[in-house]
Amino acid sequence: MTKYDRIPHRPHRRDRTHRCVDAMLPWFGLLFGLAVAGHLMNTEIAGLPRAPMFFGGCLVGMLLPRLHPHRFRVLGIVPIASGLAALVAAIATGADLWGPPALGLFGLSEGAAVGAILRHRDRVRIDMVGFTLAAASAVAVAVAVIAAFAFFPESLTRESAQRALVAAALVLPPVALWCLKQAFVELCVEPFFRRMYRTKVVGPGTTTLPLHGPVLLIANHAAWFDPLFVAEVMPRATTHVMTAGFYDVRGLRFLMRHVFHTIRVAEVGVRKEAPELIEAVKALNVGRCVVLFPEGYLRRKEDQTIRRFGRGVWTILSARPETPVVPCWIEGTWGSYFSHAGGPPTKNKPKDRRRDVTIAVGMPIIVPPDVLADQWRTRLYLMEQMLAVRRQLNLPEVQPDDFMAPAGEDKAE
Repeated sequence: MTKYDRIPHRPHRRDRTHRCVDAMLPWFGLLFGLAVAGHLMNTEIAGLPRAPMFFGGCLVGMLLPRLHPHRFRVLGIVPIASGLAALVAAIATGADLWGPPALGLFGLSEGAAVGAILRHRDRVRIDMVGFTLAAASAVAVAVAVIAAFAFFPESLTRESAQRALVAAALVLPPVALWCLKQAFVELCVEPFFRRMYRTKVVGPGTTTLPLHGPVLLIANHAAWFDPLFVAEVMPRATTHVMTAGFYDVRGLRFLMRHVFHTIRVAEVGVRKEAPELIEAVKALNVGRCVVLFPEGYLRRKEDQTIRRFGRGVWTILSARPETPVVPCWIEGTWGSYFSHAGGPPTKNKPKDRRRDVTIAVGMPIIVPPDVLADQWRTRLYLMEQMLAVRRQLNLPEVQPDDFMAPAGEDKAE
């Protein structure tokens, strides 16, 4: 028994993202019930324009997240929209400005948050039992609140509903931000990233990506921003393996550790112990998608398209032999501002602006047991799979002699 065999394996049912979005639905049911009870079911309402404004805002808000193409980053809308709803509720209640415009904006914000959850769930159809129970509880809460204000108007006034609405609305944004912080950060970074790069995802694997459970995604590594390009591929949260040189940068360490749950790799030579591999196996055991650059090295030469894979990828798959592996090839980052082409990254090169980058995605594969029994065969097998994905882009063929590094350069990732 190896040290990797002793790592506890918890059968995966739902990942953290789905548990979070399910837990938020009853909160939105509470907000909906308080809004309706406090403004639409009260006998003191003057006129009926409030009703269509509120429900119309909810409907438009639920449709807006459909415009975003990324199935995971769309969840970043939830803390933004819920924060806007809390701001509207606090200002309107404090200044007594609850009119059709305020109700419309509140409904738009709340609808956008719920629409983002539904947009994510519409494409990632897993564990519908948990989602159905969460949605049913949200509806039950809303109905209970509306009924309470409808049948007991003497003890429950419009003012009490507004105060409760503000209290509930203020609780949700920080909870949503903490639970969906990775999607939120990726969504905020995306506009700046789009100004620098025009990305295109192709290949047969784009329609067969595992949407839940453990996945090991491997890709070539030609520039600093390759992890961001890989994130364009997966419609789910990703866990990256990153060298300490980037992980320990001031200002990034908090994000890498607490937001992206990145696995840190010490920048040393050949080692007998590699704790990052144990962390990667643990991440797979709880159903995460782990992103690994198996070359363990950032490309530095024009004529060296790919290097020999390190032992780390074989070590991880030996501990979890049934893990699906998704091979990817990122083309267009070599020669970019953050690559070693023509000099160190950010030196002697123009800044990237609308640079074309293509990510080819292969079909998920399970490494055959007879191949996995030998580390050299496994490493060569996975390299061939990655080069097969590269051939889908009609690029010049890479021969084995071009990417086999000298025997003395074998080191852990």
